[in-house]
Amino acid sequence: REQNFFYQLLSVLTRPFVRGARLVSPRVVLDRHVPLVAFLLLAFVWIAVTVAKIGLCIEIGVEHCQ
Repeated sequence: REQNFFYQLLSVLTRPFVRGARLVSPRVVLDRHVPLVAFLLLAFVWIAVTVAKIGLCIEIGVEHCQ
C-alpha cells in the first residue's frame, strides 16, 4: 500500500472525510468502521441534496431547471 501511487492518492483525497466522520461518530464506533461511516454520511448528504434539487425543479418548473 505504501508504494502504490493510486492507493496513496485515494488515501489523501478521503482523509478529510474520514476525519470528519471520526469527529461526529461516537467513540463506540471502531476505527476500522470509520471509513464506512464517512461513506454513509456522504451518501446521505448526496441523497438529501438530490431530493432538494428535485423539489426545487418541481417548484420552479422542469423547463427552467436545466
